[in-house]
Amino acid sequence: MNKYNNIIVEKVAIGECGLDSTSSFSFELQLTLFKMQLRLAAQLNLPVVLHGRGIESFNLMFNELKLHLNPTHRIHWHCINPKSDLNVITAFLNYFKNSYIGLNCSIFSHDDFESQTLFHKWLVSVENIIYKIILETDFPFLKPSILESKQYNPISGITYTAQHFVNILRKKNLNTTKIIDQSNKNIQQMYGID
Repeated sequence: MNKYNNIIVEKVAIGECGLDSTSSFSFELQLTLFKMQLRLAAQLNLPVVLHGRGIESFNLMFNELKLHLNPTHRIHWHCINPKSDLNVITAFLNYFKNSYIGLNCSIFSHDDFESQTLFHKWLVSVENIIYKIILETDFPFLKPSILESKQYNPISGITYTAQHFVNILRKKNLNTTKIIDQSNKNIQQMYGID
């Protein structure tokens, strides 16, 4: 990894990195690389962007984070949705005080009502959740079914996710603009952007 330090002119973060149960690469190789990336993030004091796919990946990733990073390290866990292990994500948010979760159009899961309901209840239960989210698009992927392909772009993805988030929380004086605004502030804090 050290040989790549000289190639990168400006480093903003390490990632996306993590474990993916659907990958063609072996889990052992993924875990080895993940550990290397976490050590590099700690060494360079850079934020980490995580992505986990497969429910069994979440706990293992969280344990590796605790082994390699201190509780004040800045971490953005990308693409949290109804298929995520919400118990692990709760523990993650509580342990890593400078952590954020990424929400995008994957929060719309029309095929599993039970998971969707649990996810909504979880979002409502997280204290000060708006200070812990980063709105994402993952464009051109994760288009919500309500939008036509020609309507889906990064702006519509962010706006639609923010509006859905407002509808879930149902709090007084909360609107899409406030959610987007707070997400932008969270991004600035996460990545050290002025």
